[in-house]
Amino acid sequence: MKFSITTTLFILLIVAIGFVGYTLMDSGSEHVSRQLESELAEVMQEKDQKIASLELKIDELQAQLANETVVTETPTETTAPATGVLADLQSLKSRGIVLEPGSSGTDVKKIQAFLNTYFNTSGGIDGDFGPTTRKRVEQFQKDQKIGIDGGVGSGTLGKMISWMESR
Repeated sequence: MKFSITTTLFILLIVAIGFVGYTLMDSGSEHVSRQLESELAEVMQEKDQKIASLELKIDELQAQLANETVVTETPTETTAPATGVLADLQSLKSRGIVLEPGSSGTDVKKIQAFLNTYFNTSGGIDGDFGPTTRKRVEQFQKDQKIGIDGGVGSGTLGKMISWMESR
């Protein structure tokens, strides 16, 4: 009788362990799906890091190009890259771009490059239309006797282009 009880308990224990193992274990397709999901997440993370790295490199190169657009010591003469600034301004106007404080990106960098040329400075070109850029735009608008709103729309772009063409 002891043997029967021990054997029965042993069998129940094995069945219980088997049941727990079966319920906790993923099926083959679930396991493969989770593994592929994990691998895909890793690949996406690597791609995101590469994209971020390339975006930084692009920003650095654009800043270098913009910094090459410098006015020489005589404010009436500009270096050759200033023609790039003129082309950039014409492109902004033809596309109907309107930039305001809070804007950011490559188009803002083009305006900042113009402002560096206009003010004969080498100020930061960070693509952020913040308070400094706004003040410089307002000063340009005041100098050109146009409406002072701190934004860059068609009218301000037209004056920027005219100023560049007169150089």
